[in-house]
Amino acid sequence: MISSLRNRVVQNASKCIAQTACNIQGTPTVLAYHRPSSYQDAFGRSLPDRSCARGLVGSLCSSRRSFMSEGGAGTGEGNHKAPEQENASGTPGEEKAAGAAEDEQGKLVEKLMAENKELKDKVLYTLAEMENVRTIARRDAASAKQFALQSFAKQLLDVADNLNRALASVPKEALEEGGEAGGKEGGGSSLLATLVEGVAMTDAQLQKVFAANQIVQYGKPGDKFDPHMHDALFEYDEEGREGGSVGQVLKTGYTLNGRVIRPAQVGTVKKAV
Repeated sequence: MISSLRNRVVQNASKCIAQTACNIQGTPTVLAYHRPSSYQDAFGRSLPDRSCARGLVGSLCSSRRSFMSEGGAGTGEGNHKAPEQENASGTPGEEKAAGAAEDEQGKLVEKLMAENKELKDKVLYTLAEMENVRTIARRDAASAKQFALQSFAKQLLDVADNLNRALASVPKEALEEGGEAGGKEGGGSSLLATLVEGVAMTDAQLQKVFAANQIVQYGKPGDKFDPHMHDALFEYDEEGREGGSVGQVLKTGYTLNGRVIRPAQVGTVKKAV
């Protein structure tokens, strides 16, 4: 009983293996089964040799492996080529969507480039403004340093004018006569000469202080008239002088570091018609 059951199992296994090989190859194959040599069991019945059954199963497995090794490469290439062909032959809807995506990306790139240009212009404008601010600040600082004494100097100009008027109020003849009289008699004329000399020394010292602080006096008869440096109060005829020149100086002018802090008040000579 056990032997017959074993025989049926071996036969069914052989048939299944043969059918599987046929399905794998894709063509119907008729499996020729030859009854192998048998041996007698205890009851005298012949049984198939188990080595023959194992050999049949091994041959079928070998044929399956060879089929897979030969046909697998072609199947793999087909599997690899199929996606490429599928991608190459896209549907019109997919192509349209891809084109729309590219257009959207192009618009986005153009927008970003425009924003980049705008931001770059703003940065350059800001840098230029900052440089202008620094330049103006440096110029204002230098100007404040150079002309810090302008207000004080303008107030001292009246003192210098009064000293000049004091010197101009004493005629030279009186000083000469006073000097001669003082040498003979030692009267008050010598005191006048000493006073005038002191005023002259004070004026000279004040002019030195002005020069040390870049305050320069200008304005003499015969100078060429400059509307930026002179105030023409009147015009008159005078022979021997060039027309348009300074004939008389009523009040001298002053400059501080090259800037006019007070123009000279003058009378000009008329030009010949």
